[in-house]
Amino acid sequence: MKKSIGLTCIMCIHNESLNLEECIKHLYKYVDNFVVFDDESTDNSIEILKKFPKVTEIITEKQNGEHKWRERYNRETVLRKAKEISDTDETWVLCVDPDERFEKSFLRNMRKIIKKNPGKAINIHFRELWDSIYQYRNDGIWNDKNKTLLFPLSEKMTFDYENEHHIPWIY
Repeated sequence: MKKSIGLTCIMCIHNESLNLEECIKHLYKYVDNFVVFDDESTDNSIEILKKFPKVTEIITEKQNGEHKWRERYNRETVLRKAKEISDTDETWVLCVDPDERFEKSFLRNMRKIIKKNPGKAINIHFRELWDSIYQYRNDGIWNDKNKTLLFPLSEKMTFDYENEHHIPWIY
């Protein structure tokens, strides 16, 4: 029997061995699975991913020349794969960079937030760490940062943006 709502964590990575394991551990009990696009890491990122049973899909593609590190393509690919492999009626994704962490209260309440906001994308306000994991910036441009990182997937995803880098996750 299908679950009505599934929650997949998606990531695009390249040589993230320093942050990857702790990121997965941070999110592990709050998501159903992980779908990861690896952009030809040369460190042990793939070995780290393989240690976790909830990492259900690792996408690796040979990149070359001008097509190396295609952020838009990588994000489109991992979003489509998350939808393709979903075994739920409704698939939501939490888009994460391995160096990001979330407040525990947000993680504990993520499914409640989803249920209260059916079909809506959720913006997340966050801070950037500064010099250590014990301090963050909240002045100037660091004070008001939001990203749309939690949203449902559709069968008819389209990606209509021109930039190749620093693009939003949401389709």
